Amino acid sequence: MTASAGPVVLSEAEVSALLELDGVIDSQRQAFTALGEGSGLVAEKAVLNSPDGATVLSYLGRVSTAHGVVNKVVSVQPDNPARGLPAITATLVVLHPLTGEVLAVLAGGELTAVRTAAASAVAVDALTQPTAGDLPSSVQGCRGAGTCARWPGCATCAGSGCGAPTGSAARTPRGS
Repeated sequence: MTASAGPVVLSEAEVSALLELDGVIDSQRQAFTALGEGSGLVAEKAVLNSPDGATVLSYLGRVSTAHGVVNKVVSVQPDNPARGLPAITATLVVLHPLTGEVLAVLAGGELTAVRTAAASAVAVDALTQPTAGDLPSSVQGCRGAGTCARWPGCATCAGSGCGAPTGSAARTPRGS
């Protein structure tokens, strides 16, 4: 093995340009399946609270030995809005599955939003029984705030195959 050229570093805009909703939904389905089968690993969340009110969180996970560990670091800085900066930021560090080298450092705001929506879509799909029939639009609802508000409806419909552009449409379970 040769030494790497260093990690890929992607900004929020670069990450956002690469996100493809169906791919994110598939990755979440794969991750949940791995966790359910016991091949996926998730460490306990680490939390560091500072006396100044700042908080840093760290989440570690690995889908399988074929995938590298991903560490998501979330920083909550309550004074940042006064500085013109977001109060909450997220960064993901992706490690090589064999060597542990840092492969990528990714801005995590938009990625977190679409991953959260995709996880909801997978859950709705898994929990909706094929015998449920069509659910009226008044039954389905998706909520989000901030960055997360853009993704839930689209992800829920993409995950269910309803074909509607938003989550306000009736959901037709798979196989109907």
